[in-house]
Amino acid sequence: MTMKEISNKKRTLAVVILLVLSAASMSALVVFGIIGIQVSKSVPTAAYDMKSEIQYILNFIEDPLYNENNMEFGEGYITKYINNLDLTFLYGFNCDNATDINGNYSATALLEATYNDKDLIWKKEYQIVPQTEFKSVQATKSISLPLSEYINFIKTLQQNTGVTTSVKLTVNYLVNTSAVIAGEPVNESSESTLIIPITGDVMVMGGNPVSEQSKAVESAVLRELVPKRQSLIASIVLLVLLTSALLYLFTLTKGVESNPIQRELNNIFKKYNSRIVELHHDNHTADSETICVKSFRDLLLIADEMKKPIFKNNSEDYIDTEFYVFDEGKTYLFNTGFFNDLLGKKDENSLGDMKISLQD
Repeated sequence: MTMKEISNKKRTLAVVILLVLSAASMSALVVFGIIGIQVSKSVPTAAYDMKSEIQYILNFIEDPLYNENNMEFGEGYITKYINNLDLTFLYGFNCDNATDINGNYSATALLEATYNDKDLIWKKEYQIVPQTEFKSVQATKSISLPLSEYINFIKTLQQNTGVTTSVKLTVNYLVNTSAVIAGEPVNESSESTLIIPITGDVMVMGGNPVSEQSKAVESAVLRELVPKRQSLIASIVLLVLLTSALLYLFTLTKGVESNPIQRELNNIFKKYNSRIVELHHDNHTADSETICVKSFRDLLLIADEMKKPIFKNNSEDYIDTEFYVFDEGKTYLFNTGFFNDLLGKKDENSLGDMKISLQD
C-alpha cells in the first residue's frame, strides 16, 4: 500500500494537535463521565406559615320577622334588614426560629358602580384602617363598617342622576411582614378580600376573606458527584475519532523532508506571482527575436511593465488571432490558438514551463 507523503513539519504539528485533543477528551471523559461533577440542590432549612383573614358579623335592624333569634341564616342576607357590618382583621405568622419580626397592615373599602354589570361608571375608596405597624407574630384589628350609610349614599346618587347601577363593596386587607429566618431575610405580603354586593335585594358575601401561605427558607447544599451521561458519550465518540486520526497518520502516512528548491520556488510564486510572465511551452528559445507567452494576462503584464502598446493582427480566422508587444527588436507574442491548451489535461503543479521575470 502506497503511503501518503506529508512534510515532517505538517505531520508533526498534526500529531501534536491530535495528542493534545485526545488528552483533553480523556480528561473530560474521566472528570465528567466517570467521576462526575458536584450538583447543588436547594433544600429547606426552615418552614414558616402566614395567614390573613377578614371575619365579619352582620348587625340587623330591629324587626320581629327577621332577626337571629327566630330565624336561621344561610349564605345570603336580605339587604333591607342589614344595619352595619362588624369586621375583624386577623394576621398570624408562625415560625420556630424567626427573629426581628415586624410589619404593617392596612385596609380599604372600595365602592364600584357598573352599568350592565360590565361598564365601570364610578368608584370611591375609603381608608377604613390606616397603615399600622406591628412587631409580633400576630395582629388583630376590629372596626364597624357603616353599610347602611353606603347604601343610602348610593340611593341618593341614583335618585339625583336617574341612573341605576350595580354597586359592590370590596374590602381589601393587606399585610406586609419581614423577618430573619435561619439567617436569611424574608419579606412577605398577604392580602385578603371581602366582596359585598350592596344594591341588590339579597346580599351574598364573596371574595377571598382567608389567605394562607406555607413557605420555606432554602439553602444550597452540595450533593454527591453525579456523572453526566451525555458528557460520557460525547467524550467517547470524540476520543474514538481522534484515535482513528492518529492511527491514520502513523500507519498510512510518512514524513518527508521538503525540497529546499521547491520550497524556495513556492515562496517566489507566493510573493511575486503577479509579476511573473509565463512562457508558452512551445516557445523556441533559440529564436531570440520572438518570445511566446502563455496567456493574454502575461502579455498584458509585459506591456504594463514596458509601457508599450499591444498590437493585434487582422486574421480572418479567430483561432489564429495574435497579439504583439514590440520592444527593441524583440517581439512578445500571444496566439489565441494557445487556448487549445486549456482543453487538454495538464499538471498544474508542473515546473516544466519556463518563466521569466521582468525587472524594473
